[in-house]
Amino acid sequence: VYVNSMLRNVPSNGYFAANYNDSGVATSEIKRVSLGGGPAVVLASAPQYIGLQDFLTDGARLFWADRYGLRSMSIEGGAIQTLVAFPDMAPSQLALGGNSLYFSFGNEIRRISKIGGASVILATAPEVITDLYVYAPQGMPPELYWGEANGGVRCLDAWGFQRTFQDSMNDRQISAVGFDGTRVLWIDCEKEGFTCVVKAKQGAAEAVQ
Repeated sequence: VYVNSMLRNVPSNGYFAANYNDSGVATSEIKRVSLGGGPAVVLASAPQYIGLQDFLTDGARLFWADRYGLRSMSIEGGAIQTLVAFPDMAPSQLALGGNSLYFSFGNEIRRISKIGGASVILATAPEVITDLYVYAPQGMPPELYWGEANGGVRCLDAWGFQRTFQDSMNDRQISAVGFDGTRVLWIDCEKEGFTCVVKAKQGAAEAVQ
């Protein structure tokens, strides 16, 4: 068994996906653990294997990606809702903003309501997206920040312009990206090594509509 690295918590509990491979059959369970200690409680068996896919909570529901789609469930357990099903390719990076769930699908960024419905393509990146962050201050349109497999760091701003903070570099990849309201921050790693650096950029950047 190994645990999904995305442990998400609300004030008193943490939630995670535990992955198993018994006799070549890969399965996953959604579990809750008290932050005060004690045994983990199984809330549900996932319909498909989760692995290292993203796992999020908004404090009321859990959201995750598995090999065939996006799922949602109450933090108390119960029925698992399929938000989007994909027959042959898994969604990857997830982020929450307001009443929406954002996710990457290859080099696309899409948005869907947290209660389900049709998804909308918001942006198409030059490369496969490796991390996704949504900056959504109250009363303002959301801004999307993402990193790419070939080192690119970009955003789709509140006015619909795509901005580049770091262009593609064949020997680099981005493992995490974020925005603190002033600076764009990202973790930049060697593709064939273990060396990573944290970078930040503030101020004007190239804008492409």
